[in-house]
Amino acid sequence: MHYIGTHWKGQQTLNRCFWLNLVLATFAIFMVEFGLHHYAIGTIKWVANSYVPISIGYFVIFHGLVFVWQAVGVIRACDHNISQRAHIGWTRAAQFGVIIGFTAVLVWAVTLGQMLLSHVTEQEEKAIIANTAPEYVLSVTTDPGSADPVSGGPISDRQILHINGLLAPGITREVKNLVEKTSMIKRIVLNSTGGNIFEARGLARLIRDRGMITHSTTGCYSACTTAYIAGKERLLDSDAKLGFHQYRIDTRKLLPPTINVQKEQSKDLSFYQSQGIDPEFLQKVFSVPHNEIWFPTHAELLEAGIVTDIVSQQ
Repeated sequence: MHYIGTHWKGQQTLNRCFWLNLVLATFAIFMVEFGLHHYAIGTIKWVANSYVPISIGYFVIFHGLVFVWQAVGVIRACDHNISQRAHIGWTRAAQFGVIIGFTAVLVWAVTLGQMLLSHVTEQEEKAIIANTAPEYVLSVTTDPGSADPVSGGPISDRQILHINGLLAPGITREVKNLVEKTSMIKRIVLNSTGGNIFEARGLARLIRDRGMITHSTTGCYSACTTAYIAGKERLLDSDAKLGFHQYRIDTRKLLPPTINVQKEQSKDLSFYQSQGIDPEFLQKVFSVPHNEIWFPTHAELLEAGIVTDIVSQQ
């Protein structure tokens, strides 16, 4: 307590106040804090569960109360030197060092605030995902129409993967795992009203890389069409539709918003073009507002190269 008191009153030498009590102590404070953020938070359960209050409490104590003690002691030691007309140049440098230290605290306050806000948002999203059932259903059936290209006889183990529901986060990973385990899947049936465009792109890459046939029996809208267009052949039942409109990406939780909708749409237009889609059709694909939807006729889909064949219901 005596040591704390003498620094507070500026009774210690300026060298000790500045280098030991301010610079070295601040360095130690930051090192411990970085350890909490990058090590203990992920390995010590009780710390991880209390990440936000521990971070705020640490900041208030060490960057608030302790820094005030550090700064006041240095300033008073500077005042003592000035009154004694001793080491004026060094004294002014120490005063400037206090200003730099205060600025660093302000910058760190803003940075920490952003980190904590990001952490809270991430935890909320994880909780939502953990407590929400998948928005899609995957199933595999045997393709009754498969035939051996040599003998012409049926192939009983040729299979079809069915995706029903929204293309929610995680679906690409599940589909990839399923396809890798079941090597005879050559066709993927997409019946979806849309979903996450990034997941749709992941499915599209998987479908194109494996040369799979895409098929929709009830309808494929919005982001689903990106996965559909990736097919080597693209089948559509006679009473099913494909629906197109502009993207809507929720940027409310992005700090700051970094996704350019027009740029994302351009990426998929380039992909559609690489799949042989008519350029005139592509000009209409994203012309409809995101709260509406455009259903081209089967004739338009066939003419544009979106669909390779219409399958009649039996």
